Amino acid sequence: MAQEEGQRAARSTPSAPEPATPPMVSQAFSDAPEHMAALVEQIPARRLGQPEEIASAVLWLCSSGAAFMVGQAIVADGGYTVQ
Repeated sequence: MAQEEGQRAARSTPSAPEPATPPMVSQAFSDAPEHMAALVEQIPARRLGQPEEIASAVLWLCSSGAAFMVGQAIVADGGYTVQ
């Protein structure tokens, strides 16, 4: 899609948000604290992201500052995928 639509100034840039702290994740911490603590320990930032942090990345993708970003996936995961 990026190759086809990029010529018409349309951008195709997916975001790949990873664990954040919406209510569903908070419930998982209550239900399985050991499992969730182990998950957080694997994240280089040593914490889950906040929904506002994910939203900031997506808003940037929608801005003119990201006008030359085409076909790249933005991963907001605290460094989890770089391991």
